[in-house]
Amino acid sequence: MKKICIKQERDVEIKSILLDLPIRYKDEVIPFDFPCRVPGPGVDHDNYDRLQLLVDISTGEILTPKFPKDFKYKIDSMKVCDEGIYILYDEQNKEVARHECYVPRCVPNDYGDYVNLDIEDGFIKNWGSPDNFVEFEEK
Repeated sequence: MKKICIKQERDVEIKSILLDLPIRYKDEVIPFDFPCRVPGPGVDHDNYDRLQLLVDISTGEILTPKFPKDFKYKIDSMKVCDEGIYILYDEQNKEVARHECYVPRCVPNDYGDYVNLDIEDGFIKNWGSPDNFVEFEEK
């Protein structure tokens, strides 16, 4: 008898995405007191602090617990290159897919290397309506 792995396609309703981004340049782009800044060492002991935001995929609302609703900040060209982690969750907050590399098309970015987030009143104002998730593979 031999065991094989069979991938099955299925439709999944996506509720949210976790953006887990390396902060590569100390406080140049992200201040040290920024909400959701998590001290390093990061993934693979890269010693970077991380920015971790849970975002509603449809509205751009920041769902991270205790994120201040009256907070305003523009993240312009935060360089993450291929060191970001992006996790899709369903309605039950179960991980359904992940992408560990360049910035996926569903996140506001430039060239897959830089993240651009215009945060205001608990929402990412430039979020849009992402419908392209080609970079994600089934878990």
